[in-house]
Amino acid sequence: MPEDLTEEGTPETVTDHVQPTSAPRDRHGFCVIVHGRARADRIEAAQRVLLEIVGPIRANPDCGEFRIFQGKHDPHSFTLVERWTGREAVAANMKLVYTTKFNVVRDEIFERLDVDFGHEIEPPETTF
Repeated sequence: MPEDLTEEGTPETVTDHVQPTSAPRDRHGFCVIVHGRARADRIEAAQRVLLEIVGPIRANPDCGEFRIFQGKHDPHSFTLVERWTGREAVAANMKLVYTTKFNVVRDEIFERLDVDFGHEIEPPETTF
């Protein structure tokens, strides 16, 4: 969940690695994947701050999915999987109160947050 956005509404540190070759199946086909690492003494704070944003983000009509995963063998590791209607929706979400509150404390809690955009890869339709 980056704080600094470019004019196009995308985080400055993000690159698109794969471009979709066809339109997504639904209106929430734009994926954001965040990999974060909590500071050694801040695991509980990371859990708390992430859980505080779950409700508001899931309530956003432009968000089709928001999930948080914590590493089983490495509890410092967190992965967020988000599905949005598009880049504009992500940029708009970054300006909302709950996201700006998160951005105030994120550097105290996380030593790293890496953001990437993607899309789901699906096998071609098969007829039997």
